[in-house]
Amino acid sequence: MTVIELTKKLISYNTQKGNTQEVHELFEYLESLFDTEKIDCQYIEHEGILSQIITPKGLDWKTAKLILNGHVDVVAAEEDQFTPREEEGKLFGRGSIDMKSAVACMVLALKESLDAGETPSVAILLTSDEEIGGKNGAGYICQTYDFSPEFVLVPDGPRVGDMEITNREKGIAWVKLTADGKACHASRPWLGDNAADKLLNAMQKIKEHFTVKNEDAWKTTASITNITVDNQTYNKVPKHASAVMDIRFTEEHGLQPEEIVQQVNDITPADVQAELLIGGAPVYIDANNPYVQKLQTIMSDVAEKNINIGFSHAGHDARYFSAKGIPTALIGMTGGNWHSQDEWVSIPSVHIVYNTIKTLLKTAA
Repeated sequence: MTVIELTKKLISYNTQKGNTQEVHELFEYLESLFDTEKIDCQYIEHEGILSQIITPKGLDWKTAKLILNGHVDVVAAEEDQFTPREEEGKLFGRGSIDMKSAVACMVLALKESLDAGETPSVAILLTSDEEIGGKNGAGYICQTYDFSPEFVLVPDGPRVGDMEITNREKGIAWVKLTADGKACHASRPWLGDNAADKLLNAMQKIKEHFTVKNEDAWKTTASITNITVDNQTYNKVPKHASAVMDIRFTEEHGLQPEEIVQQVNDITPADVQAELLIGGAPVYIDANNPYVQKLQTIMSDVAEKNINIGFSHAGHDARYFSAKGIPTALIGMTGGNWHSQDEWVSIPSVHIVYNTIKTLLKTAA
């Protein structure tokens, strides 16, 4: 089986939120790919979220030198997106780039390593809730279990252009804002107290505080991702309003999401409340870390061109390992349209990641 064939098989599982049976079946399929005498497979379930850990036989995953981390869940999609197709060097399908192709790379690389008689000190940790925050998968595991590998590699860094190694990722804070006022007929707004106005004013203050420009730079960004009011008519001033802001922050504004929420509360009026829904610390590993340097050398050799080290705007489960003090970096394929229609991954980039991981495993004795 090739890595592209395996990716296609994984895409066919509809593992979007709520499809727990599909997640179970996908994990069982991955386990079935291995000779049972060569691996140990462990499952961890928390709050209905299942995670899978695969290691060479006899290796306690908590003592592995290298952890490869990924997720099998995908965002919602139409049914036809779970039927993969190839066109002009691209593989289309939900999860093709985010991140079932990377799961295929990790699993197949370990299988081939074990079949060749090698026993790398590696654990593959796969979760099923990354797209909804990851707190019951990687988050729970990092908080609950005592483990400290030398390095964690997360091949979950989709790229639009050139491939890159990510050593910095912004922190994330999903902040819910709520405001209460007084309802009235919209023709006489002075008789009420518009909760939506309060909310909009507060969100503008938040953007001004973080000097948000929403540009491609190592700067904090803030996006309004949801707004809700309590009425269902167009001629009524709302009494209650709520909104969610997705704030991606750098060390300029803090190292923990709780610091971001505190700043939001400090700058918004008392009648607007802020609470943290999901948050994570920034990811950072020194570019001169030996594993990062090794990874850069391997990946550049495989790609036959220089692979740079840089930052990412996105947030991944890597943040849970980084917050635990474990050296963590990300790599990813090139592609497009993740989280939208016609998601695709560049097939040549899949082979680069696959061969990079294969070579890295040879160094994890």
